[in-house]
Amino acid sequence: MNELISYQLSKNDLDIIKSYTEGKEISSLARKSMTILSNVFGGLHHLEPSQLEKFLWFENLYNEYSLARSLSTFDPQELTLLVIMAHDMAVRVTIRPCNFQYLKLQFHERQREGNFCTRHPSLESVTSGFRKGEKRIA
Repeated sequence: MNELISYQLSKNDLDIIKSYTEGKEISSLARKSMTILSNVFGGLHHLEPSQLEKFLWFENLYNEYSLARSLSTFDPQELTLLVIMAHDMAVRVTIRPCNFQYLKLQFHERQREGNFCTRHPSLESVTSGFRKGEKRIA
């Protein structure tokens, strides 16, 4: 993550998380996923309680949240914010359809360095390469 950027969960977000986890410490992936969701959607209180109940709070391999809305690059810009935060926090986010009502957001924590399946580049390196004509990062 860019050292100049510090994304955090609000006190209200932390209270919401405690209500689902009985105050137990959540996984690093869960914390990053919730931080992304909170910042993109304006706080965890804007997320559906039925979906937060299904969230795997202690899982480190992957996690998912089902979203009952569309995503846009602008107006609102939630898709753009999701991409920026995923790159800043080295979290691979996959968007898949669940059904006609929900999109599934899947989260996988990654590292900056390593092989293709375990790393996640910064947004700056992706945009710089793309603008130089590199369509894929090897």
